[in-house]
Amino acid sequence: LYPNPADDVLILKTNGVNHDVTNFSILDLTGRIIFSLQEISDAEEILKIDVHTLPSGIYFAQIKTDTQAETVKFVKN
Repeated sequence: LYPNPADDVLILKTNGVNHDVTNFSILDLTGRIIFSLQEISDAEEILKIDVHTLPSGIYFAQIKTDTQAETVKFVKN
C-alpha cells in the first residue's frame, strides 16, 4: 500500500498475494468504516483508491483475503 503519506490516491498492489483480495476498507481512528470495496476482480493486480476527499489525518487500511486479514496504518496529507 503506497504512497504513505498519501495525497490523492492510494495504490494497493495485489500481485504476489497467495489468495484473492476479497475486501478493502478504510477505517478512521475510531474504527468506523469510511470506505469499503467488496467486489474486487481477480484480474486486478493494482487497485487505485481515491482518497482526495478524506480529511488530513491517520487512517487504517484493512485488506482481507479468503484466509487472512491485514491492517495497515497510513497518513492522508
